[in-house]
Amino acid sequence: MRHSHPKARPLVLSFLLTAAGALSMSPVTAANDNSEVSVKGVIRPSACRIAISEDGKVNYGTISATAVSRSSAGFAPGQREVLLTVHCELGTRVGVAIRDNRAGSRADIAGINPYGFGLGMFDEFKLGAYTVTPAATATTETGEAQLLISEDNGVNWAPSTLRMIRADGVAMFSWAEPGTTTPAARRQFQTSLRVDAYLPKADALPSLDQSIELDGSSTLSLIYL
Repeated sequence: MRHSHPKARPLVLSFLLTAAGALSMSPVTAANDNSEVSVKGVIRPSACRIAISEDGKVNYGTISATAVSRSSAGFAPGQREVLLTVHCELGTRVGVAIRDNRAGSRADIAGINPYGFGLGMFDEFKLGAYTVTPAATATTETGEAQLLISEDNGVNWAPSTLRMIRADGVAMFSWAEPGTTTPAARRQFQTSLRVDAYLPKADALPSLDQSIELDGSSTLSLIYL
């Protein structure tokens, strides 16, 4: 029987610059006669941590407005790549899940649904979408491993073969012995993630006589299997 586990050390993979979070204050409420302290935690045989190169920032720099198509959606300003590293104290079976923090801003671009993650909004305009594609292989402390993808929250696994990650929250990836499809316990894991951005046609964007910042954001979380 599979048990659900809390996610460990989520990382945000951001695209261009994101604004700092606002400080909010809650109104003062009446005090009660009693107050409760809740102490919780999970003891595991091994703790893992996750890291992404470039602090998880994928920057496309300045994209010329003249390059955006006026006739069709799907203009791609290029590919970027980041390196994902997972380190565990002991050999551990884990998966990496991705959640889109800008899901409501995903533009409908043919060919990448349901794999598109949102690129933010400007007024009522959806600025585009991006995809995340893990490499087909990974490096572990014992050598090369097969990268796996699950599209049902880790129930079934299949070889990655450069498959894009679904953006609807049910996908995760892991690693296995070459030629197998069962996630393997490892202490260290490293693979590259390719990011491809796509923009709608010009008339689906705000006026391009102004600067418009893309603002995609995804959270990568470790899931203990």
